Amino acid sequence: MNSEEGFKKQLEALSKLVVVPPDLPTKADDQNAQEAVQAEGEFYEKQLQQQTLEDRKLARTQREAYAKGIFCLVCIWISLIFILLLLQGFSGRIGYKPLGDSVLIALISSTTVNVIGTLIIVLKYIFKVSPPLSDDPPSQ
Repeated sequence: MNSEEGFKKQLEALSKLVVVPPDLPTKADDQNAQEAVQAEGEFYEKQLQQQTLEDRKLARTQREAYAKGIFCLVCIWISLIFILLLLQGFSGRIGYKPLGDSVLIALISSTTVNVIGTLIIVLKYIFKVSPPLSDDPPSQ
């Protein structure tokens, strides 16, 4: 019995040293994890679509504001050029000293090119074509 008691003591000491691993994941646990990952992916995809829609709405309001501002700028510019040309035409009657032809040409052409260039840059930025919401390729 002495050997049997020694054997039991050694078995108890050995069982204290052995670490039992936790239960290994089962197929159900793996399936639950996959479902959780899929649900999280769908959540982030919805969030991305909502953010894209909000960005498009904001872009539309900005487009409306900038379109009105650019329209006003171009109207004012055309009006100023018209007034300048009227002053040039009626300079003798109203006591306005007319500008030289080269000065007038340089003034009108350079500033008009600058206004039109600025208009094109701003309009290309504001009215850029955004990609479609879905991942489907556009139909041709």
